Amino acid sequence: MSLEPSPIAAASAPVSLLEAFRIKDVADITKHNEKGSIESILAYGDKILLGLSTGTLLVYQVTVNETESTAGATLTKTYKAFTGSTRPLEKLGLLRDAGCLIVLSEGIVSVFDLDTYTLDEKLSKTKGATTFTISSGIKQQLQPDVEASPIMVSRLLVACKTRLVCYEWKDSEFTEYKELHLPDRIKTITFVDPDKAICGLASDYCVVDVPTSTISNIVLPGSHDTSFTSLGMSYIGIGGRQPTPHAVKLPNHTALLVKDVNSQFIDEHAQLIDKPPIAWPATPLGFGYSYPYLLCILPKLVEVRNPDTFTVLQTIPIAGAKFITDGKLTYIATNTQVVRLISTDFRDQISVLSEKEHKYAEAISLLSLIDIAYIENKDDLLRELKIQRAIQMFQAKSYKHALQLFSDISAPPETVIGLYPAHISGTPEELLESLEKDQSRRSSVSSRTLGSPLKRSGTDDPASDGSVTPPIISISSGMSNRDFTLAMRSLLNFLADTRRKISLLASSKEPIEYQGGILTKEVYGNLDQAAELVDTTLFKCYIIQSPALVGPLLRLQNHCDPKTVNTVLSKIGKWRELVDFYFAKQLHRDALELLKKLGQKKGDNLDTSGSAYLEGPEPTVRYLQRLGNEHIDLIFEFARWPIKEKESFGLDLFLEDSTESESLDRFKVLDYIQGISRSLTIKYLEHLLNEEGEDDTHFHTALAIEYIKYLQNDKNQDTEESTAVFTKLLKFLKARPYHYRVEKVLSSLPKTKKLSKQLLEVKAVLYGKRGEHKEALRIYTFDIQDHVKARAYCAELYEDVDQETGKQALYTLLTLYLEGTQPQLPLALELLASQGSRMPIVEIINVIPDSTAVRDLTVFLTSQIRSLTQASHHAELDTALRKVNLVKTQETLLIEQQRRSVSITSLKTCRVCFKRLGHSVVSAFPDGKVIHYGCVSGYRKMLEDETAAHGMSAAGAGKKYLKMHRNLNSENTGTRI
Repeated sequence: MSLEPSPIAAASAPVSLLEAFRIKDVADITKHNEKGSIESILAYGDKILLGLSTGTLLVYQVTVNETESTAGATLTKTYKAFTGSTRPLEKLGLLRDAGCLIVLSEGIVSVFDLDTYTLDEKLSKTKGATTFTISSGIKQQLQPDVEASPIMVSRLLVACKTRLVCYEWKDSEFTEYKELHLPDRIKTITFVDPDKAICGLASDYCVVDVPTSTISNIVLPGSHDTSFTSLGMSYIGIGGRQPTPHAVKLPNHTALLVKDVNSQFIDEHAQLIDKPPIAWPATPLGFGYSYPYLLCILPKLVEVRNPDTFTVLQTIPIAGAKFITDGKLTYIATNTQVVRLISTDFRDQISVLSEKEHKYAEAISLLSLIDIAYIENKDDLLRELKIQRAIQMFQAKSYKHALQLFSDISAPPETVIGLYPAHISGTPEELLESLEKDQSRRSSVSSRTLGSPLKRSGTDDPASDGSVTPPIISISSGMSNRDFTLAMRSLLNFLADTRRKISLLASSKEPIEYQGGILTKEVYGNLDQAAELVDTTLFKCYIIQSPALVGPLLRLQNHCDPKTVNTVLSKIGKWRELVDFYFAKQLHRDALELLKKLGQKKGDNLDTSGSAYLEGPEPTVRYLQRLGNEHIDLIFEFARWPIKEKESFGLDLFLEDSTESESLDRFKVLDYIQGISRSLTIKYLEHLLNEEGEDDTHFHTALAIEYIKYLQNDKNQDTEESTAVFTKLLKFLKARPYHYRVEKVLSSLPKTKKLSKQLLEVKAVLYGKRGEHKEALRIYTFDIQDHVKARAYCAELYEDVDQETGKQALYTLLTLYLEGTQPQLPLALELLASQGSRMPIVEIINVIPDSTAVRDLTVFLTSQIRSLTQASHHAELDTALRKVNLVKTQETLLIEQQRRSVSITSLKTCRVCFKRLGHSVVSAFPDGKVIHYGCVSGYRKMLEDETAAHGMSAAGAGKKYLKMHRNLNSENTGTRI
């Protein structure tokens, strides 16, 4: 519920952006008949301590969990002349871990017990004190060989003119006292962290590092007219009193220095920060902090400022405010009264700033300062505020910064794209309508400027390449040329960034780190839909502003909406880009049907102007070459019309040296081209066998059959090409080894008896491969009647297969010549004359007709005698060589035997009887051992026993070892020494 205005509130106050605090009266010293004024205040826990100008200390009890309507405090104790004097209690402080109340009065600091409020000690070293400050914090105590342990460290700094007196307590025990001397009179002290304090001097500021006793001056811009030094001098000159210097600790390790109405920011290293100064409406009298706000006391009011932006969010009309307490509960004291600042709900404050005041930047800044424990779903709310702020910036035509903010927070693409005109965010028809209007405007402009002296021929006209001029589009979008260009450029950057993020999320199952933050799939919702929207919008932007980039976008993997792309590109005639898009989207049938229409110039309402590069079958072939085996049925369907126009396209498709071509199923390809062209089939099979090294019997058999079918065609008879095919077929069939199936090739021959000589010879070769040499020779002899080839066939068997088969074939051919009622004796005699030495003489004599004259057999018999003589000579030579080799071997063995010797000394003993060998008869073993001749049998038994005992695994080695000792009789020699 609303509270009534405080009685100390002024009648009017500046308008506030929000109500961060409501005020409630807590105490009024006049109600207790106290005279004087409030000079100091201390609030801790459920107590408020007021130090009066009369030396009285008032102690109030506060109910911490009270409702706003009953908020207040009760005076529980009054201590007159608290320090033993009626002089003012200038400042109160709390040393909580030591249980001490620190009081400054009469220029000296006193320490009182916090529970009994009795004096413990007056710090005599602080005589002449003007102010003090206290710091408490937890630090890690580092000691050698001891694990770090946290300790409570409290420090009391007292300003005594130019002296800075330092006291330190660790875990409630006083540990250190030191004094530091500063260059000028100390007026204020403020801790900015537990170890460092900023001292406001009469004319300057300095930073004191308490643990190291280091003093660092803060170098301020002294050359400026309103520098702190010149300001102080002017005050001395005018009124003899310098303004009080203030130092305020801020978030993010920064501090604010204020003197009069001038301010300066510094970082944690006491270096100046380049930030605009704060416009103070009057000289600040003091500062306080109530999470998360900075409070500033002015003569007639208290300002509530955002410590990040220093924007005044609320003005509290309290005249004569003197002090503001720090802590969980915030109090403001005037001369006689104390009021409490009661914080309102943080979410309500953010709502007021964003929804009512539309101060999104301020709301974002404030929300960033508030801990997540105070606002549920803070991150979601912060993101939503940033989205609204970016929309606000976009509407203010700050396109670059708006889109950058959208990217930083990964805003939903539909939200961003929806800010743009219909030809970007709408349907493809709206884009085409806009393009047509702009084309019409451009044509109108061109006609009006035709012949103008400002129009130069040959200039870079953006419309010359079929692209759309951005300035014309900007007219239809309602933006100026500059705004449209900036908006489009910023959108392209946003889309590229979003596209990259979606790709990363799609490829990862877990949230990913991106530019220092965590990116989850929930940010974009349905990734497929988001990707489609982003890529389709990117496509539209390129169509409008950068047509040259449409191709690269569509050639790569993309998520563009097929309907949009097809509608737009078909309308403006960008066929190549459309084909690339179809390929990237795996819409191969659509692409091939389009290429067929363009290639054959067939298609209803198909504008083929400007598509000369897609005419003919070549584009279709190039497209098919990019498809692999998974699309083989589609390849077969659309390859037929290019192959019919030019057969070599079939080789380009199926024999190209590429991964896609090599992946095609060769069995299916063979079946397919066999139904199209025999010559293409032969070339394909020849390539597989000769270039690829294919050894599957199916392809070898198919090639042989295709050759045969080619020779069967009457059109191919007696042509150079048929002769070449026949030559290749014979070479293929005769090759060793072979991989074709003889029976299947043989069965492919026509069953008619009237075969051409070429096919008869093929048949003969196949019979030969089947081992039916008699049938093969019968074909050569009687069907083809080519006796030279018959003899050559036998010679090939003799030389290439084996001699016995060749001899048998020659004998078979001879019998074929001599069988029947009309023997061909001249041919038989000719065969005997040329190949007789390779045939068995006895069998030949038995089949030669008795009527044959001996003189007709002269050549044959002579060759037989020559062969027998040559064989005899070879046998004699072999015998002689073997005898020579035997003699050499015997000589080698004898020399080796003579080289063997043993050395016997007077100390050498027998391995069996262990007696000295002396001049006895001995036996020398192959292993170098020497034994008494009479102990030989014992040594043999010893070796056999050792072999059995050791279980020798190498049986061959054991046998060899025993054999060596069984031959001792032939190798050992007895020698009497």
